[in-house]
Amino acid sequence: MYLHPTYRRGKQGVRYAYWRLCDSYRDFAGVICRRDLINVGRLDGFTQEDINAVARIVTEKSKGTPDSMFDRELYAEKVLTLADELYSQLIA
Repeated sequence: MYLHPTYRRGKQGVRYAYWRLCDSYRDFAGVICRRDLINVGRLDGFTQEDINAVARIVTEKSKGTPDSMFDRELYAEKVLTLADELYSQLIA
Protein backbone atom coordinates (compact mmCIF):
# COMPACT_ATOMS: atom_id res chain seq x y z
CA MET A 1 0.00 0.00 0.00
CA TYR A 2 1.04 3.56 -0.56
CA LEU A 3 -0.32 7.09 -0.31
CA HIS A 4 -0.87 8.68 -3.71
CA PRO A 5 -1.36 12.45 -4.15
CA THR A 6 -3.84 14.05 -6.52
CA TYR A 7 -3.21 17.75 -7.00
CA ARG A 8 -6.10 20.22 -6.96
CA ARG A 9 -6.57 23.97 -6.98
CA GLY A 10 -8.50 25.83 -4.30
CA LYS A 11 -10.75 28.85 -4.77
CA GLN A 12 -7.83 31.28 -4.70
CA GLY A 13 -5.90 29.17 -7.20
CA VAL A 14 -3.59 27.66 -4.58
CA ARG A 15 -2.47 24.15 -5.48
CA TYR A 16 -2.69 21.45 -2.78
CA ALA A 17 -2.35 17.68 -2.56
CA TYR A 18 -5.33 15.43 -1.81
CA TRP A 19 -4.10 12.03 -0.62
CA ARG A 20 -5.53 8.54 -1.17
CA LEU A 21 -4.44 5.22 0.32
CA CYS A 22 -3.94 2.90 -2.66
CA ASP A 23 -3.03 -0.68 -3.35
CA SER A 24 -1.44 -2.00 -6.54
CA TYR A 25 -2.29 -5.28 -8.19
CA ARG A 26 -1.97 -7.06 -11.53
CA ASP A 27 -5.06 -7.80 -13.58
CA PHE A 28 -5.60 -10.98 -15.60
CA ALA A 29 -3.50 -9.62 -18.49
CA GLY A 30 -0.58 -8.84 -16.19
CA VAL A 31 -1.07 -5.07 -16.30
CA ILE A 32 -0.29 -3.24 -13.05
CA CYS A 33 -3.36 -1.39 -11.76
CA ARG A 34 -4.10 0.88 -8.81
CA ARG A 35 -7.06 0.45 -6.45
CA ASP A 36 -8.06 3.40 -4.22
CA LEU A 37 -8.92 2.09 -0.76
CA ILE A 38 -9.44 5.23 1.38
CA ASN A 39 -9.71 8.92 0.57
CA VAL A 40 -7.44 10.44 3.20
CA GLY A 41 -7.73 14.10 2.24
CA ARG A 42 -5.25 16.88 2.85
CA LEU A 43 -2.24 16.12 5.02
CA ASP A 44 -1.06 19.59 5.96
CA GLY A 45 1.82 19.52 8.42
CA PHE A 46 3.14 16.12 7.30
CA THR A 47 6.49 15.75 5.58
CA GLN A 48 7.08 13.23 2.80
CA GLU A 49 8.94 11.02 5.30
CA ASP A 50 5.90 11.09 7.62
CA ILE A 51 3.58 10.15 4.75
CA ASN A 52 5.84 7.25 3.74
CA ALA A 53 5.96 6.08 7.37
CA VAL A 54 2.15 6.12 7.62
CA ALA A 55 1.86 3.97 4.49
CA ARG A 56 4.53 1.57 5.79
CA ILE A 57 2.81 1.16 9.17
CA VAL A 58 -0.64 0.59 7.63
CA THR A 59 0.84 -1.98 5.23
CA GLU A 60 2.56 -3.87 8.04
CA LYS A 61 -0.60 -3.87 10.16
CA SER A 62 -2.75 -5.11 7.27
CA LYS A 63 -0.33 -7.99 6.66
CA GLY A 64 -0.77 -9.06 10.27
CA THR A 65 2.69 -8.04 11.38
CA PRO A 66 2.74 -7.46 15.14
CA ASP A 67 3.57 -3.97 16.39
CA SER A 68 6.84 -5.26 17.78
CA MET A 69 8.20 -5.66 14.24
CA PHE A 70 8.56 -1.90 13.79
CA ASP A 71 9.88 0.49 16.40
CA ARG A 72 7.03 2.80 17.39
CA GLU A 73 9.42 5.19 19.17
CA LEU A 74 10.95 6.21 15.83
CA TYR A 75 7.74 7.86 14.63
CA ALA A 76 6.00 11.03 15.76
CA GLU A 77 2.69 10.76 17.60
CA LYS A 78 0.75 12.29 14.69
CA VAL A 79 2.14 9.62 12.34
CA LEU A 80 1.07 6.79 14.64
CA THR A 81 -2.36 8.36 15.20
CA LEU A 82 -3.02 8.76 11.48
CA ALA A 83 -1.82 5.22 10.76
CA ASP A 84 -4.14 3.80 13.44
CA GLU A 85 -7.09 5.78 12.06
CA LEU A 86 -6.45 4.64 8.50
CA TYR A 87 -6.06 1.03 9.57
CA SER A 88 -9.35 1.10 11.48
CA GLN A 89 -11.09 2.61 8.43
CA LEU A 90 -9.54 -0.06 6.24
CA ILE A 91 -10.84 -2.83 8.49
CA ALA A 92 -14.34 -1.29 8.63
